[in-house]
Amino acid sequence: MIAAGAVAAVSWLSARESVERVEALAAQVASLERRLADEVGARAALEAETRTLRAALDAAQPAASPHVAAAAPAPTEDASGAAAAPDAGAEAPAAAAGGEPQPAALDADRLVAAGFRREDVERLRARTDQLDLERIYLRDRAIREGWLDTPRFAQETQAIDAERTGLRGEFDESLYDWMLFSTGQPNRVGVAEVLAGSAAESVGLAQGDVIVRYDDRLVMNVQDLLGATHEGRAGEPVAVEVQRAGERDPVRLFLPRGPIGVRISPVLMEPNGNG
Repeated sequence: MIAAGAVAAVSWLSARESVERVEALAAQVASLERRLADEVGARAALEAETRTLRAALDAAQPAASPHVAAAAPAPTEDASGAAAAPDAGAEAPAAAAGGEPQPAALDADRLVAAGFRREDVERLRARTDQLDLERIYLRDRAIREGWLDTPRFAQETQAIDAERTGLRGEFDESLYDWMLFSTGQPNRVGVAEVLAGSAAESVGLAQGDVIVRYDDRLVMNVQDLLGATHEGRAGEPVAVEVQRAGERDPVRLFLPRGPIGVRISPVLMEPNGNG
């Protein structure tokens, strides 16, 4: 009798412990579900705020001119022998949810009108929106956790920016070029000043010219141009395509490969066609 009672007691305790474990697990699941619902709601709110701010920015932004639409800040001397602005590939600042500077919204209709397939444009817009959200969430997390002004934040931001730059290889280069233009980001390199006695002066390169191609390669930023001048054999003749203000077609000049001898800065220019 005593043994039977002991077994019954043990069975009752085991059943009670099982019930308590199930209840504890159920409580954890419920807590996780509530947190997930909060995160989903917060993400939806941020996305809505992003769309609202982008719409307001688009309404306030002036229309671009057919050729050079905007000049960049004053350039600075570069140690390579040419002269360069701080970063021709940098994103144009614009307000976004969370306080993070962002480009303007991608104008899908304008890219379709330029001759690109809508499905490619929409896929590119989805990728740029994804990267914009990553920047917003990164900044929000850094603020909440107290590491906004740290090397960690700078490093993780640079990684997202590298992904954005990588879209140039992920998509057709001409579509990427139009994306930059459509969102108000510099996509060419302009000549701010020609240095006396330079190779640029000897071939007639002038202030206000925009360098479109160097050695038949599209130049979208300062790094493109400087990198190209360092390649190949120094002094060999290189074709340079230049767009001049007031002229419909670009002119073709030949420069010796190496330092050009100009001060350069990023500019915004409507691409010529879709490729």
